[in-house]
Amino acid sequence: MSFNLQYLLPKKIYRQVFFSFLLALILIISIVALITNLSNQSGNAEKFQLQAITVAHNIRLYDEILTMSARMSAFTGNTDWDERYQYHVIRLDEQLAKAVSLYPEASEIINSISEANLRLVSDEEKAMSLANEGRLSEAQVLLLSPAYEKNKAIYQTGLNALITQLEEEQQKQQKESHELFFITIFAFLILLTALGFILWKMMNVLILRLEIENTLALVAKKLLIPVPETIDEDISWTLNLIAEKAEADYAFFVLKRTGKHTAVISEWGLPDSHEHDNSQYNQIAEAVARLEPNENSSDIFSPSATLLNMGLSQIIGQSQSDGNRHCYQLCLLNPRYKEFNWSQKESNVLSQIIDVITRALDSIDKIRQLRLLAERDCLTNLLNRRKYMEILKQEWQRYTRFHTSCAIMMLDIDHFKNVNDTFGHTAGDLVLAEVTSVMQQTVRHIDTVGRVGGEEFSILLPGVDREEGNIIAERIREKIQATRIETGENTIQVTISIGITMFDCHDENGTVALSRADKALYKAKENGRNQVICDYRQ
Repeated sequence: MSFNLQYLLPKKIYRQVFFSFLLALILIISIVALITNLSNQSGNAEKFQLQAITVAHNIRLYDEILTMSARMSAFTGNTDWDERYQYHVIRLDEQLAKAVSLYPEASEIINSISEANLRLVSDEEKAMSLANEGRLSEAQVLLLSPAYEKNKAIYQTGLNALITQLEEEQQKQQKESHELFFITIFAFLILLTALGFILWKMMNVLILRLEIENTLALVAKKLLIPVPETIDEDISWTLNLIAEKAEADYAFFVLKRTGKHTAVISEWGLPDSHEHDNSQYNQIAEAVARLEPNENSSDIFSPSATLLNMGLSQIIGQSQSDGNRHCYQLCLLNPRYKEFNWSQKESNVLSQIIDVITRALDSIDKIRQLRLLAERDCLTNLLNRRKYMEILKQEWQRYTRFHTSCAIMMLDIDHFKNVNDTFGHTAGDLVLAEVTSVMQQTVRHIDTVGRVGGEEFSILLPGVDREEGNIIAERIREKIQATRIETGENTIQVTISIGITMFDCHDENGTVALSRADKALYKAKENGRNQVICDYRQ
């Protein structure tokens, strides 16, 4: 088994929706064609039935009219029957011709009917001619002769056969119409079921896509304006969200530095299952961190083989590089018996989530850099006055709440202007940096050092009493006095004046204590510099 993280990039989901829509459109066209064909076939059958019934009825009617007209002419001698007879002879011929066009298979029967009809018409016309001459008895004998009756019988037999075939054809057409109707209905139901299934699949795909888009929107909203203090919690929240949506037991986001030796810079993990103890979870996290794209698990020492041995055989993953030898990797893992809710076709969402997280991390780096520029003095890297005053306010609030002691110093480099004027501003910058280094090495890590002016500094010493404050102030003064600052061409020695005081419950705020320390500093300068002056209220 190979854990090829890049291979899991899917084709766009819209292609699947497009082909599903195309197939649904074909099915809809097929259904419309079936319904149209059924309608046409039904219409044709109904038209044939109507025409067949009309033709059969007219042939019977015209035959009876001709027989009656010939006999009435022969027995009455009235010539009006001759005109009626001649008119319906033409109508009968038309109906016989229509029967041939309507039902070509009956042409043989219709031809025999026509031949018998011609003989009957010949005899009947002779009889009517005799009647017109007043020879009624001869006309009657002709119409009652055996030859006439024989032709009449042949004609009637053929006519009955024709009408029977027309009725049978009508019944056949009706039966075929019914069969076609049921077949069409059956095909319609099958196509409708297939269409419903395709639409259901399309809806599922679209719903899943909407859920994924919603997940991306939630992640983007969460990390749109990242906050350095909560970025780790936000990334963990993101992992929890995508693990929940994908139904994954484990989710990991790893930031690695690639090159000759791959090193993990940061890692965020989500255990969503309690089946593994902490040590095994740590092994999983380590294996994921060492997992590489296009890795083959045939090596028993590979990370993928390690994951397989722990029963984690299902992985959806994605990795990206930023071009600066940084690799971002996002993985979802499940044991072999548990399926993901997301298929590999939806795994491209991991790539988009990586983009969101990496953008958030980049923003955090920029925010931290901006904060550093906004809070730090660019020369000494100490807190600037604005940030130092914020810390002072916080320490004052802590003092008023817990009533713990806190000392505050103001420090100023003696004759610093002469240093700049004599040795130059570059040498002055070296002096500031060296004084800063001495102060930072002397105070504790919980103390706060800030540059509050050109050559003025201030130090907050929480938890320090008067005696300890004096000792620390003298230690700083002595170390700076003993420091020799090499500028390349010259060696510079400076001293420092210090004013120190304590937070006092009668002060309105920390700024009052700072002002008091500043006054003590100026008193040290007035007294000759290079000394510590304490201003403690009784």
